[in-house]
Amino acid sequence: MIRNLQTILPRTARYLVLTHVEPDFDAIGSVLGLCRSFQQAGYSISGHVETIPFFMQSLPGIETLSTILPENLYDYEVIALDSASRERVYQQDWLDHAKRIVNIDHHQDNPLFGDENLINTNVSSTSEYLYTLLSEAGCPMDESVIIPFYAGILYDTGGFRYSNTKPETLRIASHMMNPYPYAISSLSEQVFSRWNRDSFQALSHALQRIEYWMGERVCFSSIPYSLCCSLPSLAYEGIVDILRLHYAVQMILFIREIEPGVIKGSLRSKPPLTVSQIAKPLGGGGHLRAAGFTTKGISLDELRAKLADMVASYFSEETL
Repeated sequence: MIRNLQTILPRTARYLVLTHVEPDFDAIGSVLGLCRSFQQAGYSISGHVETIPFFMQSLPGIETLSTILPENLYDYEVIALDSASRERVYQQDWLDHAKRIVNIDHHQDNPLFGDENLINTNVSSTSEYLYTLLSEAGCPMDESVIIPFYAGILYDTGGFRYSNTKPETLRIASHMMNPYPYAISSLSEQVFSRWNRDSFQALSHALQRIEYWMGERVCFSSIPYSLCCSLPSLAYEGIVDILRLHYAVQMILFIREIEPGVIKGSLRSKPPLTVSQIAKPLGGGGHLRAAGFTTKGISLDELRAKLADMVASYFSEETL
């Protein structure tokens, strides 16, 4: 049974809505949709994010988000959205000083770091989950709420192509689209046609360094810091999903050295394979078929060798 969101989040409190670092469409969409709905319902609430990517600038209400904490604010509660762990939330010190943390998420490995934890791993995205929670609570749901939520669902399902797309996901998407067909139909361009010159240069780096393991079942690519430092970090976002388009590849491992000695990994797989079991020993997590990690104190070559061993062990167990 869905718990009533307005019971868990009474109007008497002041809320800061936060999400994970390097926010994607589900993160931004969740923050925007919840804030706009609650603002219309009379809440004192504001959204705060690490950065706003250029390709999200046309989302309704994007100008209301802030990257800084309001001054002289001491008595507040935090709503943490789409964050697989406390460590992923932007920013940590805002969490430390919150009177209460309400954790709303859809990641299967969320450690329940909030004082209240609303976790639903059966939905495609946090945006879908919030849409359901707000609908159940009878909260306002106009275009400024629906469009950001739809963008989040669209992104996390890969345009309704990934295995997290359920019949309920499609029913909700259809219900969202009915009142706003033109606005909804134009979102695909915004969500998926977000590449620029830097993005294509980053993709070129990744393609030039591709390796295939286990025949062509696994695609691996690594980018050293000497190349990463020449482009903004945002340029590398989404590359793992491009590598996923190879029809024969079932598992994708994309790693890049974002600082000397600091490596970020993005992992994807196609059913029935999973990648969460590879991310977790490296300090990461996420979903069964879309996970990530950041590791320190290891070189690209050492991490490549470690990943190769982990993949070989995974495939040997798969064939038993």
